Amino acid sequence: MSTYPKKAEPPKEVTLRARTVLENDLAYYFYITTTRFRAGVIKTLDYIKNGTTSITALYNVAYSVIGNKRYADGAILIVREIVESTKGLGIPLDKVKLRDWPLIQSRGSPRPEDRGNRNIRLVGRDEAKIMLFNGSSWIRYEVNIRVPRIYNELFETIAKLGMNCKLGYLARLVALDMSYNRVYCELQFSIPYELYLEYRRRYSRPLGDNIAGIDVNVDRVNLAIIDKRGILRDTKTFHYPSLSSITLRSDQRRSLVHRIVHEALKYAHYHSVSTIVLEDPEILGYLKLRWIRSSKRKNSRYNRRVSVFKSSIIDEFILHASEYGLSPYYVDPAYTSKLAELAAKDMGLDRHIASAYIIALEYLGLRPKQIIKKYSKINKKSYQI
Repeated sequence: MSTYPKKAEPPKEVTLRARTVLENDLAYYFYITTTRFRAGVIKTLDYIKNGTTSITALYNVAYSVIGNKRYADGAILIVREIVESTKGLGIPLDKVKLRDWPLIQSRGSPRPEDRGNRNIRLVGRDEAKIMLFNGSSWIRYEVNIRVPRIYNELFETIAKLGMNCKLGYLARLVALDMSYNRVYCELQFSIPYELYLEYRRRYSRPLGDNIAGIDVNVDRVNLAIIDKRGILRDTKTFHYPSLSSITLRSDQRRSLVHRIVHEALKYAHYHSVSTIVLEDPEILGYLKLRWIRSSKRKNSRYNRRVSVFKSSIIDEFILHASEYGLSPYYVDPAYTSKLAELAAKDMGLDRHIASAYIIALEYLGLRPKQIIKKYSKINKKSYQI
């Protein structure tokens, strides 16, 4: 029995970002600290490859290299994420090699000794304290940070809750650009979704009860809005061809995805939508991976597009839907594109709009895909979802 449509749950935590610049001595201390941190991750991962599974033993391995308890714990978190990812992708752990990424990570708590986070602590809206190794000891250094204007109030609240021992948060410091005496960094703070939504909710309830099917592609987002009877009421396409550009930086790509998602959600809200429906990214990712493996399209550019498609865009819709008073749902992505090609010819629609329409109909339980399953003679291997 099918489990679709199913409620799409938002993440338990949301990551907020700020920027800072480390210069001269602080840049050197950051380089030393990240080198120790990465070495700790590599050694811990090697122990897992050799059969060590005890968390205590792995923690001791990481701590013996890094020399800081909170950063050792952060290294263990990264290693566990690597192991879980390889299992999900079916990749042998022995084949995993870490890139040269300069970052440090620390898990926090609301305890008095941590005040949010012991090693990477937000002490004010535009100020943080970072624990770095200076070559002989661990010292906490104050740095100024630059916060996006829309998050000013939220960052102020996070700092107050942490300093008052009411909130603990995972924090990272990631180098975006480095030179011998200057490091341009991004601070990342993971906070509960409920706290984020408290400050970012735009609309408390929808204006109607329409359903919006959303078809996401590497260069556009397509909306098909239907009523409860399945009648098509409106369509809209949001183009963003530059998203697939190889020259686009990660922060530029993230900003573009954020803008398009909010434009689409705002449009849906003002067109009386209460429910948005998307293809399940978990199943979609599996189907995409199968298709890549069985075809000749194994180039890095296509893989980048698939990654953006699954992780950045669909997840962003789920993350921000509640801000507009919308309820997100998933449907099974199988056969959507092929059926859309057939429906587009009959209805005179763009095939991507037709795909969004089919996704919306699936939510109502009209099961248009059952037709193609039963009567189509097409080889399943030719389906491109």
